Formats: sequence, structure tokens, C-alpha cells
Amino acid sequence: MELERLTKSQVVLLTLLVSFVTSIATGIVTVSLMEDAPPTITQTVNRIVERTVETVAPSQPAAVAAIEKEVLVGESEQLARAIERVAPSVVRLYMPGKDESGNDMRMFVGHAVVISRDGSLIADAGTPDGSLTALRADSIEVPVNIAARPEGSPLIRLQASAPTGSNLTWEPAVFSQEKVRLAAPVVVIGGRTGTRVAQGIVTGFGGPEKDGVPSYVETDIASDTVAAGSPLISVDGSVRGIATRTSREASIGTFLALWAVMLDNVIPRSETGA
Repeated sequence: MELERLTKSQVVLLTLLVSFVTSIATGIVTVSLMEDAPPTITQTVNRIVERTVETVAPSQPAAVAAIEKEVLVGESEQLARAIERVAPSVVRLYMPGKDESGNDMRMFVGHAVVISRDGSLIADAGTPDGSLTALRADSIEVPVNIAARPEGSPLIRLQASAPTGSNLTWEPAVFSQEKVRLAAPVVVIGGRTGTRVAQGIVTGFGGPEKDGVPSYVETDIASDTVAAGSPLISVDGSVRGIATRTSREASIGTFLALWAVMLDNVIPRSETGA
């Protein structure tokens, strides 16, 4: 066969054939050399190949997953700190009652939130009159009296009566009348027989409007954790809403928004943190 008489197509095909045969021969020689090479050289070559592949095709899904995990962990840590901050400021309210058999019992009536260091608290206006007892987060029971029941207000003010000679201290919660945003993470502190928490997000706003502002914060928190007086807390540790009988009747997981409540007659301004 004379190369001078080959057409252009035949020259291209011949070039491809030679390249193919050369590649196969090179591969065979390389494999043979690798099998006979010392282990240190083999390990070095493998590392170079692995790093080259990682550089060319980085694992982007793994990087995205790591970022998402970091965000979730950060949010969870914020909520945990918010709970630790507010939990000492939440008490459970009880009053004497009777069970179905007529026996004396302690009846749970709701929650209250500490608003000042002298033992003032706020609770749902539906809290009945009578002999009330506040069970603190440290398991100490303290008698409380209704100090103010403002007309038309959904909240009332209670006053704790510390035993004579006691050195009980009260840790007031921080209240905020700033409006929360949709989808903001929130947590509620509740529980009838012990402290229970539930996490959720803000799903909407509703209820009667005052000056064009909705009075309820709607969440996806289940109702079995929420009781009258349970506080709704944001990630910064401030109370943004209170569960009342009226708000709970309006919808499951709904709270009275503090920004829609005139707090002057219930919460001393210097104690609200707003």
C-alpha cells in the first residue's frame, strides 16, 4: 500500500487506528509497570488520581447539606437558649377543686408569666376568682391573688404572696410588641403537670383588627401543649404572644399578639423590655 495514494478520509482513519493501538499498548505497559512498582509509588499515584477527580468534580450536594445542617443546628440552639431564658418566668396556676368522686383535688387552671421582680404576673382574663396557687419552675408553690382585672382586657394581673421571711426572687420575662414575620420560628411553653415545649412557625395573622393590625398570631403548634396563659416565644427569648381562651377558641395554635394589646394597665412599662 502506497501512502501517497491514500485519500484524506483513509489518512484520518489510519491515524485513528494507530492512536487506538498505541493507547492500548500504553495501557498494557502502564499496568505491567504498576504491578511491579514498589507500594509507595503506587500509593502516590492513587492519591494524585483521587485529588484530581475531586478537583474536577467537587461534591456540591454534600456541601449544600453541610450548610443546611449548620443553619438548622444554629436555629435549634437559639430556641433552646430562648426556652432556658423564659422557663423560670412561667408558672402553672392551680386552685382547689373536686374530682368526679367528690374528693378534694388540685385543679389546673392555666399558666401565668412573671412581669416584675416583686412577683407580679399576667394571666388569661378567663382565670377564675378564688384561692390560686402558682407553681414555679423550681417546684416552689406560692399563693397568688388577682391584683387587677382591667375591663375589656384579655389579660389580668396577679400578685404573689411570698411566705413571711422567705427570700424568693422572681425573674421577669422580656416582652416585645414588635410584630413577628411569617414563617418565623417560635416556641411555646405549656404543660398541665410539668413543663412542656413545642416548636413551630408563624403561619398567619387573624382575629379582630385594631388600627388595621390583626390581634392574633397563628402558628402550626398543636393545641395539646398550649393552655390558657402559655407564652409564645421568639428565638431572641422575648414573649410575643399569650394564649387566651378567646384566641384558642378562634383557631388551634393561635395566640393573642402583644402588639395588639394595651399593656399599660397590666404590665409596667419599665418591665416589658419593649
